[in-house]
Amino acid sequence: MNAEYALIGAGGTYSAGQQIPRTVYVFRRDKATTAASENWTEKQLLENPRPQDPGNFFGGSLTLSKDLALIGARTSTINDNPGQGLAYVYARSGAGWKLTDTLMASDGAPRDNFGSSVALYENSALVGAQGVFTVGSSGGAVYQFQPSGSGWQQTQKFSATPGSALSLFGAAMSASNEGALLIGAYATNNYRGAAYLFNIRKDTWLQRKELLANDGVAGNVFGYYTALDGETILVGSYTAQVNDNLKQGAAYFYRIPKNLP
Repeated sequence: MNAEYALIGAGGTYSAGQQIPRTVYVFRRDKATTAASENWTEKQLLENPRPQDPGNFFGGSLTLSKDLALIGARTSTINDNPGQGLAYVYARSGAGWKLTDTLMASDGAPRDNFGSSVALYENSALVGAQGVFTVGSSGGAVYQFQPSGSGWQQTQKFSATPGSALSLFGAAMSASNEGALLIGAYATNNYRGAAYLFNIRKDTWLQRKELLANDGVAGNVFGYYTALDGETILVGSYTAQVNDNLKQGAAYFYRIPKNLP
């Protein structure tokens, strides 16, 4: 969401034996004289651009800037490749939102799950693909796209360094206005999990730091959720044990170091 709009994905489940189509609801904040009287009103319904592929998980990931929205559909079937994935770019047009481009990895393969996570930073669209085959397994990758002519062009693909097999890098992703990118890899080290901090340099994302929970153990899925706000980092670990409480869950806060190279 941003200061004016909010996007909410819905559907995909079954009711009475029928699959409810995937959709994204667009809400707009009503102008109000006081914060207490603010309301959100539904303004638009974005339907699955590929109704022939109802299980594509359209809206499973989404992000929003002032005039752009990026929506993932990570289980989209492309040609005969199940789960290759897609992402859709919507642009604000007057009071509504219009589909303007469809993003696809240049080297897409079955079960890449391109669209697992999405982020927008200035003129860049970033799409996580947690299933990309690296390091002998689903290491995962993130793709960057930038405007080119009337569409978008892939300009970078990157993974964690050194990376590990079955890390699912790109399962979660958050960007900040300060040029930082936080990427979750919750399956790293037998699902102990990790998160990676990147910074932008001349339109290229460079890895700066690997984050690990100081009390992490196998199965904690640290990095399943991520969030960035200025210099503050938040990483979720929803199955972490707290004292004697199995799977109570925990969240870890970090501050972006001032002395990053």
